[in-house]
Amino acid sequence: MREVVERFDVRRVVSPGSVPMAVPHTRPIAITPHANQPELVTGPSPWSGELRVPASARALLEIRLGEWGHPAMGFVAHIPHYLAQMAYPRAAVVLLEQLEIGGRLTIDLSEVRAAGEITEAEIATYLESHDDVGAVVQGLEQQYDAFREAESNGSSLLADDEPMPTGDEIGRQFEQFPAGLDRRDDDTPGGLMPSSATELLELLQLEDLDVDLFRGQQARTSRQRVFGGRVAARAVAAATRSVEDGMVMHSMHSYFLRLR
Repeated sequence: MREVVERFDVRRVVSPGSVPMAVPHTRPIAITPHANQPELVTGPSPWSGELRVPASARALLEIRLGEWGHPAMGFVAHIPHYLAQMAYPRAAVVLLEQLEIGGRLTIDLSEVRAAGEITEAEIATYLESHDDVGAVVQGLEQQYDAFREAESNGSSLLADDEPMPTGDEIGRQFEQFPAGLDRRDDDTPGGLMPSSATELLELLQLEDLDVDLFRGQQARTSRQRVFGGRVAARAVAAATRSVEDGMVMHSMHSYFLRLR
């Protein structure tokens, strides 16, 4: 890459990209600018302080170009994670607009904008007939709006003036947590704290109700708690039983939704 840049006397390397984020498609697409020289950053970053992200060849190339004396910059669009597997022209428009600024170019975006309008209409049609996905989007909208409102007011969603707990403090709280949980009120499988591996496996047993429809057990306790980890484990067990033998789950996504 260095040889190419120097041979063709490239004055500036600009690299657009995207990452899936827990953001709704109904809000403006956020952009994270980055560069190997501070003066090349074209706008404010949505992040404050230090941000650590997984390494990539592109990030390493940007660092190496800086070490060799070649300016390099880039832009990362925050893409709704539920759309990450499809073409998303709206994000391409935003990235190309940033490329125009960073590369001092003029690009005809009319066709990409038109494709973006078509894609947005297709997404809206899909959400109208899939209430479960619509509920996820609504939850992301509430989360996004709450964060932006707090940011505009100069406040934070974190506790005010509270010191960050140390690792030892978190460990002590974690050790105390199981002691405060209810024990089972009877011998029904599915109690809050399984006492053996066999009992733990019993918690994941599902009752077949119909094709791809299952029901799990819930313990009768004084506070009737439901733990997200147990729900997720049962979801994995149900998903595994709904596909052909030999198919293995490679990833899982879950969401916390606040009911009003």
